[in-house]
Amino acid sequence: MSKLSHSARRFASAAAISAIGVAIALGTTGCGAGQVSQTANQLPAVNGANVNHATEYGLGVRDAQILYPDANADEIYSAGGPFAVTFVVTNVNPTTTYRLKGLTAKTGTITLDPASGPRLTVIPDTALRALADQNTPQATGQALVTHEQHIHATLTSAGTSVAAGLSVPLVFQFEKKVGENWVPVGDLSVLTPVDGSPTLVRKDNGRSAEPAPDDEILNEGHH
Repeated sequence: MSKLSHSARRFASAAAISAIGVAIALGTTGCGAGQVSQTANQLPAVNGANVNHATEYGLGVRDAQILYPDANADEIYSAGGPFAVTFVVTNVNPTTTYRLKGLTAKTGTITLDPASGPRLTVIPDTALRALADQNTPQATGQALVTHEQHIHATLTSAGTSVAAGLSVPLVFQFEKKVGENWVPVGDLSVLTPVDGSPTLVRKDNGRSAEPAPDDEILNEGHH
């Protein structure tokens, strides 16, 4: 086989590969051109933040979220709350007991219910869960799950810092029990996403895309 023939075949192969790539690109673009993605207007479910304490083995926060209301949202947003804050404090340290001393936001005030007491204590291999619904039996102090304490956390006076799709920095303040005393162990900062309420029905908002300019000209020619 001559060098010229070999070069020609290489060129033909490269051209064929390029043509396939262009066809794939055009096919992909064609599927989306002049259309709106089915999920473009869908409010996604947001996974909560998961953070481990930097120095305390086994202490962490799981699934931390601020819930955007599904009713009277405009009024609540304008007032800066109240917004429910949900999370789970976990303690898999086999020898150390912790408690949640407080929870703060850069803008606004977070109230814990209860504000103090044994329900904020997380002994080894248990959890502390902040629930969303103030009207559930957990508000009476009854833990519905074995080895899990239940509380409520509410954010107020948040200004415009809470909006769907944003993340809000929250600071969890912990102490641990040393003998008969409680000793601060340092704060745990959690960048907390804002999500819709668990009861919020997520729907697609259907929209029709405007025709491309070429389509308009083509349509006018058929009138």
